[in-house]
Amino acid sequence: MANVFDMPGMAAGYAKSRPEVHPHIIERARKYLPMPLPVAHALDVGCGAGLFTRALQSIARHAFGIDPSLALVKCASALVPGADFRMGIAESLPVPPRSMDLVAAAGSLNYADLNRFFAEAVRALRVGGALLVYDFKTAP
Repeated sequence: MANVFDMPGMAAGYAKSRPEVHPHIIERARKYLPMPLPVAHALDVGCGAGLFTRALQSIARHAFGIDPSLALVKCASALVPGADFRMGIAESLPVPPRSMDLVAAAGSLNYADLNRFFAEAVRALRVGGALLVYDFKTAP
């Protein structure tokens, strides 16, 4: 099945139409994260246009984003300087074991096999790391 997000026009529209909630989520999450900030490495799973990855840069020295859409990865790379983006899926995170202090997913897990994702998140997280997952919807 074709990935509807894998078109440059769709990626650009996605970047402009998403609500600006990500910095607010980071501010709320700060008090719950079990480690000193900033962390060394944070991974944004299903990063889309990189909007949450950009917010992660406020609490991580190095932010990474993965997405299965090449068009979105290219868009994110252009929109979020200083972060690293690559193609990847939630069920097979392209990072070494125990390499992430924080694994985050903002509105992307409804596209994933959750059992496989959670096993991958555990594999990718360092001891004492954290998993930050949230979703949102716009008001009617």
